[in-house]
Amino acid sequence: MRRGLEPEVRLGLVGPEPSGADHINLDVDPLEHKPFNYPHIHTWVIAHAARIAGEFNDSLKREQPIPVGAPLDFVPTHSQ
Repeated sequence: MRRGLEPEVRLGLVGPEPSGADHINLDVDPLEHKPFNYPHIHTWVIAHAARIAGEFNDSLKREQPIPVGAPLDFVPTHSQ
């Protein structure tokens, strides 16, 4: 065990020095001339996003969404 380091660093919960640098997506705009905006979505994302959106729409048919501002003891009704 290394001595002299904070417990969080020894446990690997944080790095020894915080990094002040922002993360840069060099694939989209290596020179950072344009705002961060993907002009083309990666093709592998479409299948997964469509599946997740379909599952969400199916869940809306089974159960109503919880309304905004509902109390903590709100119990949704189930449609059969």
